[in-house]
Amino acid sequence: MTMQMRLLAAVVALCVAATSPALAEPAPDVKTQGRGKRVDTYADLHDENTKSNAPRPPSAAGPTDRIVEVFPLCNGFTPNGACKSYPCEGGDREYIRIERDSALNPRDVETFCGLPDQSIQSLAIQEFHTSTVKVSLPTIAPRTTTLANFPNIYWSEVKAYEEPTDITVANVRLKFIPVKYRWNFGDGKTITTTDPGRPHNPELTKTLRDVDKNYKNTHRYADTGTFNTTLTVVFNGQYSVNGGDWTDIAGSIQATSPSHPLTVYEARGELILPHRN
Repeated sequence: MTMQMRLLAAVVALCVAATSPALAEPAPDVKTQGRGKRVDTYADLHDENTKSNAPRPPSAAGPTDRIVEVFPLCNGFTPNGACKSYPCEGGDREYIRIERDSALNPRDVETFCGLPDQSIQSLAIQEFHTSTVKVSLPTIAPRTTTLANFPNIYWSEVKAYEEPTDITVANVRLKFIPVKYRWNFGDGKTITTTDPGRPHNPELTKTLRDVDKNYKNTHRYADTGTFNTTLTVVFNGQYSVNGGDWTDIAGSIQATSPSHPLTVYEARGELILPHRN
């Protein structure tokens, strides 16, 4: 294996580690296929004998001893930006196909430009990964102003939804399911949760202890000033054909909300003389 091939295999291994459970053995060598051609071609990285000339369409999970997933390379959150996707000619996206056994050990990995067929499954995968999802402003209590070292409550109105597609060969619907919420508080601190948070309820916040007891998504600002909070939501997808069962789509997409400014003031104590008649 050449140095270039080892480097490419390491990059793909990082992508697999970021999107799947821990692997029991090293990722196999990467092969390439597909109708497209990369601008930075794989031709110099592989022998002609290792290249696939017959495009193989992505497959749904088959028998228990073979699990196949297809999704865009380096899609979603990546570890420190270490995973890099190379451009394809004609505007195609670069996809990765991973085949595992029932114990999730990798058996075959290949990358290709553009999904190689026009099956309903491929069209649904393309439609999901090219969809634009919108994330509304995060909701905060207090809403616009708060105090330093005061617990602020955060939640999101983003929920799962479904919509029709432009696919004409069948009635295909997509479902967008939020699975991660990454809150950026604008002061260098972030948290990532798997739920949208609990809406503020005045009956549950009569004391500061009530906030810590009844809410998980909270944050305290140590400094004063105006901070811009944003929310990034990661969505998984499913598709349904002609009103049938929902099928999972490998990979995810994400979007970030506009910023919500919150001004933080400092509370100072002041001695007041008692009132006398």
